[in-house]
Amino acid sequence: MNKPKLKKIPKFKNETQEREFWLTHDTTDYFDWSKAIKNPQFPNLEFTNFKPAKKTITMRMPQEMYDNLKNMANKIDVPYQSYMKVLLADKIRELKLADESVKKYQATQKKSYKKCTTNAETIDVTTSTCQK
Repeated sequence: MNKPKLKKIPKFKNETQEREFWLTHDTTDYFDWSKAIKNPQFPNLEFTNFKPAKKTITMRMPQEMYDNLKNMANKIDVPYQSYMKVLLADKIRELKLADESVKKYQATQKKSYKKCTTNAETIDVTTSTCQK
């Protein structure tokens, strides 16, 4: 039985063009899948888009808090552990933003509002007025 000659894969300008090509073409016209390696290994391939590893923890909480968490998660049809991760992530993000805002505010205050003392008078640098 004669196998048909494989077609040559065209050169692509970008990944989008390649994706569109393979959506409309059959790979068996371009590859002899009978010669494919099953379960190939790629030891030097770096994976940069993997999600970070997850850490398993044990957490103690009051029974009432646990019950409330499970009830709220059930209302939106989400596992309570996933719901708890969302709540924690939101709160951490909120606190980080608040911390950044406080640091920015403090930095501007240090620059614009400094008092210096000379001869028992305090000079407000922001207004250049003296106070006794």
